[in-house]
Amino acid sequence: MKKKAALTAAAVALVGTLAVGGTLAWFTDTETATNVVTTGNVNVKITENMPTEEQQNAGKYTATENADEGITYEGIEPGTVIQKDPVIQYIGVSKAYVRYKVVVEGIDWENVEFWRDDVNVTEDIKGLVAGDWQYSIQIYETGDFVTHGDTVKDVQELFTEVKFKGGNELADKQDINITIKADAIQADNLPDVNNDGEIDVDDIKAAFDEGVASYEDDKTVYEQ
Repeated sequence: MKKKAALTAAAVALVGTLAVGGTLAWFTDTETATNVVTTGNVNVKITENMPTEEQQNAGKYTATENADEGITYEGIEPGTVIQKDPVIQYIGVSKAYVRYKVVVEGIDWENVEFWRDDVNVTEDIKGLVAGDWQYSIQIYETGDFVTHGDTVKDVQELFTEVKFKGGNELADKQDINITIKADAIQADNLPDVNNDGEIDVDDIKAAFDEGVASYEDDKTVYEQ
């Protein structure tokens, strides 16, 4: 009987510069730090920059670090554009597969847009927000960046700006949460669940489903 290999997995979630870990299966040796959750030699992080004072003044909003080590944006109105540039990077020693998604809560899609370097990428991000993970069949090595829809591994933000539209809908909102989640799982010894002789998306999904049990996410909150 084929012996099943043990896998290491790591989970990280970000809103602003905040990422926190989840409950991990397989190994129990876990270290946790801001923006990084490490199990064994599997390590993924998400980072973004605090908007500069000049950007805040131009956008007529304020951005401050909150108690959860995330970013709180205040003064959000229809037409406000905030700078938000999340980057996912794999920094583990072992080779790994990565999955990620974006979760938006507290605002309807017709009232928010995501832009990257003057290109509207709302439809791409909206696809991630639908609840499905974006799985990569690429194998990531230390220092590689994860980019949506691209095969390159150079640094690229998922988006760089969030534009708020709407009207009275924003007046009714107290919290708007935008959360980026990412998992990494070791590539070596990944079980071939469908026994077709190669590792495909089904194998990677099965490994993640068993290897990463749950999240305990904090939120960054945008307040009016």
